Amino acid sequence: MKRSLFCVLALATICLFGACGEKEGRYNPKQEIEKVYRSTSLVEQSLDAATGTWSTVSESSTPKVLAETWDWENGKLMKVVYSPEVVPGGKEETLHFSYDGNRVSRIESSTEYMLFTYNGKKMRKAELYDKKVSTTAPFTSYFFTYDGNKISKIDVHTRELGEKHAAQGMLSRWLGELQASMGWKSLPADRQADPGAKAVNVQYVTLTWSGDNIGQMNVKDDFTSMDIVYTYDNKTNPFKHFLYTLNGYTADGLVFANKNNIVKSVTDIKYALYEEGQRMEDTYSYVYQNEWPVECLHETVFMLSEDNDHRSLERETHYYEYDD
Repeated sequence: MKRSLFCVLALATICLFGACGEKEGRYNPKQEIEKVYRSTSLVEQSLDAATGTWSTVSESSTPKVLAETWDWENGKLMKVVYSPEVVPGGKEETLHFSYDGNRVSRIESSTEYMLFTYNGKKMRKAELYDKKVSTTAPFTSYFFTYDGNKISKIDVHTRELGEKHAAQGMLSRWLGELQASMGWKSLPADRQADPGAKAVNVQYVTLTWSGDNIGQMNVKDDFTSMDIVYTYDNKTNPFKHFLYTLNGYTADGLVFANKNNIVKSVTDIKYALYEEGQRMEDTYSYVYQNEWPVECLHETVFMLSEDNDHRSLERETHYYEYDD
């Protein structure tokens, strides 16, 4: 599962990136999600150059299963239990949420945890730790810059932890994909507090806002540049202010930052070492009930050949049940 929770997940979660005066780290939606179900399919197609039509080469799917169970206490999300069917390794996993007052201060799984640092109403830093490697040095850190009340830039520092860290935890499942295209730099000796960390990559994220939604995101490091353009509907985003998917910012975008739901994203990737770039298009379609999504179909199109005559269609559908 490349994307979790957010439709997918459109879903991915507080005014972390909001323009309002609420305190960041406070996730209190009017409708509380109780359960999330998921189904998937993968289709590979080839293009008939003579007719211009696509034909299916292979197809696979998984049935609708219970993916997540959310537990709330007095308006606070306390834990999310992920079913074995949607967890890497096939073992049930639980995310626990801790608070400082009404603000999320810590999110923890069995192997990792994430800490959030605030300055007034704004979040200044988030740090992700691997328990197996080090509890003193984070392997990913996020540093936030603001323009008024909206985040304008994020510097993401990620360490390469080698075999000790498989990048398959509930908080870091996206990092394995990111590391494949990152350029790694040697860490100075005084920064190698973690003996498992031998290199670091810094990604620079720049956000361009369109009203109360992020219209464009640029992500750069020494070897890769990504430009992502987003389109939205005018419906309520149930994951606004939900911090969990911060690590998936290059997968589903900063879903927790937006007032509305993404309906399309177009990603253009350029590589410093290659002339050919890559384009991905994601579309999201929803079924709503009383302004809240109860179903979200997320489709991603990947071109699998340089001639653009072979592609894959990855579809993931999430179904949401709310507390009555």
